[in-house]
Amino acid sequence: KDILAQCSFEFDFKQVKNKQFYTKSKADDVKLLRRLAYSGLEKRYGNRHEIAQKRVEKELKVIDELNFCS
Repeated sequence: KDILAQCSFEFDFKQVKNKQFYTKSKADDVKLLRRLAYSGLEKRYGNRHEIAQKRVEKELKVIDELNFCS
């Protein structure tokens, strides 16, 4: 109980803390993320796993739309 009472946490939800770009631009971030995703996909599922490829494309689209590529 004593430790919990001594702890505090504050977070500013109004300011974005994410990096704008991991590389030099959003386009380069998208390319890097796509390359890494497909590398992992191939390693785990092989070259022609259609269901996994569709899932990766769906996830990459959401990540790009939310500007979380960095």
